Amino acid sequence: MVLTNQGSEEDSSGEHQRLGHISKQGNSLLRFLLVEAAQVTVRSDPEWRRKYFHLALRRGRKIAKVAMARRLAVRLYWMWRKEWDYEQWKKFGLHAGQPGTGIGVHSNTE
Repeated sequence: MVLTNQGSEEDSSGEHQRLGHISKQGNSLLRFLLVEAAQVTVRSDPEWRRKYFHLALRRGRKIAKVAMARRLAVRLYWMWRKEWDYEQWKKFGLHAGQPGTGIGVHSNTE
């Protein structure tokens, strides 16, 4: 993600693309707001809370906060890209439209 400089490192192979961490380059206000928004999401969404505490136990609270902020940034990016609102995201999730999921837009081939 160019706006947050998340793509500073890339390790891609085959169909999988792994982007790097949130770097300290770029807009510091945007990073701050993402972390704050992620903390609110962790407090209000049980799934995010579970993921945060799992990460916090493994890696520490500070790293878990930044990881959740990155997860939020990625989710917001894909919602923007697919022009979905939050309810659509909750319904279909990340794997919508991929083969084998049975979820997503189905074409009418008559």
